Amino acid sequence: MFDKHTKKLYAEGAQTEGMVVRVEPWGTLPGYYRYTVRVKFPDGSTTEFLALPQGFLCEMSDVVPCRYDPSNHKKVVLDVPVLQERYKQVEAAQHAQIDAQFAQVGQPGSAGSGGSAAQVLAGLGDGGDLMAQLLAAAQNSGGVIDLRSASPDGSAPDPVERLTKLAALKEQGLLSDAQFEAAKAKVLGES
Repeated sequence: MFDKHTKKLYAEGAQTEGMVVRVEPWGTLPGYYRYTVRVKFPDGSTTEFLALPQGFLCEMSDVVPCRYDPSNHKKVVLDVPVLQERYKQVEAAQHAQIDAQFAQVGQPGSAGSGGSAAQVLAGLGDGGDLMAQLLAAAQNSGGVIDLRSASPDGSAPDPVERLTKLAALKEQGLLSDAQFEAAKAKVLGES
């Protein structure tokens, strides 16, 4: 898998980090890339080298572990064993997060039953039509919220108050940008 030069650097080389400065397709197979990595050494000098880390996807500006020969800064390799360990840790954390989320599936208040947006809205108390529409919109993200319902005393609600409530809902993440803009346009159109 690794040539003799690379194995020696893994065993005896000094550790440093590099930054991916270029990503290019490599060969004719999809999913294979070669990376240009720029390394800065402790003495301040730099070099670039090509890396072909099969099985790892890197992006521009990713910081990656490298090994180098302190007596010859042209001998640099991507530290694949360290990368493999990092990916294992990230993957384990992702699986733990998925398992924790899955444990909540089917329970009241879970994402499948309206999630945190529905919980917040349910805690608002009796808001009449507005609360029903917000709950529906939280569960059906494409909905537009109609804020034209009358105040409890029967008078038309204040547009400034309605816009303030809309802004608060958007800030809490309960309204998407599109829902906010649509509702705001309705309020302004009625004024």
